[in-house]
Amino acid sequence: MVENAKIPTVTPSSALEAVEEKFEYVFSTWWPQPQEIRAIVGHMERQGYKTVALVRDNDAFNTKFMELFEAGLLQGMTIVDRPSFPIGTTDFRTTILKLREGKPDAIILAMQDTSQIGPFMKQSKELGLKSQVLSSTSAESPDNIRKFPGYFEGLVYSYPATHDDPKLAE
Repeated sequence: MVENAKIPTVTPSSALEAVEEKFEYVFSTWWPQPQEIRAIVGHMERQGYKTVALVRDNDAFNTKFMELFEAGLLQGMTIVDRPSFPIGTTDFRTTILKLREGKPDAIILAMQDTSQIGPFMKQSKELGLKSQVLSSTSAESPDNIRKFPGYFEGLVYSYPATHDDPKLAE
């Protein structure tokens, strides 16, 4: 609608890479996905991970997020699985069992609806998935932590530095 009306629109939570290719009048203040991916990949490299599964829902942000991972940012790592789900899915047990059998070192999890992350983390722990789960900034959800106490222990996700972060000054 804003494109047809040629109304400039600024969104605080849409990935630039997901909107810039499709929209001339939509702008984003969200931090660039490649920067976020480099932070996650840097952590994965420091941990020595060699195999990774890319788990996502079918949201445009998450589709683009995973495309960027596959575009060479996982140098030296092998992608062993790429399951995807409709937005709103809450039963991941079949996929988690498959992932558990494949034993990837790490799982990149990207879900548009943050309420999906809680069930994924809970079912992963219940089914004995040992792979490290990593995610984007969107994984941070105080609501999920309240609803799924203890199940988010060990989840690693990126988060942009803020103006009051002392490490930013370094």
